[in-house]
Amino acid sequence: MRATEVLGDLTLRKVVTHQDPLRSPGLHLYDILQHLNRELDPDRYGTDIKDRPEFAVVGMAFEECLAAMLRSLVPEWEKPGEFSAEGIAMSPDGFGDPTFLGVDEFKATWKSMPDEAQEFCDDARFAHYHRQAKSYCRVLGVRKVRFRVLFVCGNRRPSLPVFKTYVVKYTALELEENWQLVLSHGRDMGVL
Repeated sequence: MRATEVLGDLTLRKVVTHQDPLRSPGLHLYDILQHLNRELDPDRYGTDIKDRPEFAVVGMAFEECLAAMLRSLVPEWEKPGEFSAEGIAMSPDGFGDPTFLGVDEFKATWKSMPDEAQEFCDDARFAHYHRQAKSYCRVLGVRKVRFRVLFVCGNRRPSLPVFKTYVVKYTALELEENWQLVLSHGRDMGVL
C-alpha cells in the first residue's frame, strides 16, 4: 500500500467558499460580526476562515447532520432561511420547535468546554456566539436560544468530543443593546 498527500486540496476550499444558493446578495449579519470580532479580539479572529477551511467544513457538516436529524424527529422544526432587519440579512440555524419558543443555534468548536453552564455565558471565548444569537432573537421577537454545541476536544481531560445543550435567556435590554452595537458597527464600517 502506498499513500500520497494531496497538498492544497481545492475541493475543500471550494466547499468553504461555495456561495449558498439560498443566501441573498448584500449585507449579512455574519459580515458585520466577523469585522467586529476581528476588531475586539484580533489574535483570535485575525485569520480568515478561508485560510483554515477544515474548521468551517467540520462546522458545516455538524450543522447539516444535526438539522437533518431534527427535521426527521420534530416535523415542525425548520431551518427558516433568511430574515432581514434594517438592511441586514441573517439566517438562524433553526426555529419552529413547538416545545421551544426560541432560536436554535449549532456550534462545533475546538475551545475547551466550560465546567459550568453559566460559564458558557460569562466566558469571553463564547461572546461572539451570543452577539449572533441575540441578533436573531431580537429580529424574531423571542428571548431564548438553545445552543447545541459539539466541543470537539471536550474539556481536554481527556481530549474527547462532548455534546452539550444550553438554553440561554436574554433580557430585552441585552437584545436591544446588542442590536444597537451591530447597527453602530455596521455604520462605522460604512455598510449601513
